[in-house]
Amino acid sequence: MRSILGVLTMLLALVIVGVVVKKQLIAPPTDGSQATSSPPPSPQQTQQQYKQALDAALQAAQQKNDRANDEK
Repeated sequence: MRSILGVLTMLLALVIVGVVVKKQLIAPPTDGSQATSSPPPSPQQTQQQYKQALDAALQAAQQKNDRANDEK
């Protein structure tokens, strides 16, 4: 049971990181339709977003694990 939960936690973290990466890779339109484009995030901001997403996934998995242990 614990190994299954560990695998699910890792998959959840991978999905979250994948979504963040996909958002980062989407380029703004280059046809000039967007007059004021915001500057791209710095590497530190991107790293912080990854860390926050991973921390949130791990915390959710820990809470789920705690609830499962409490039910036993």
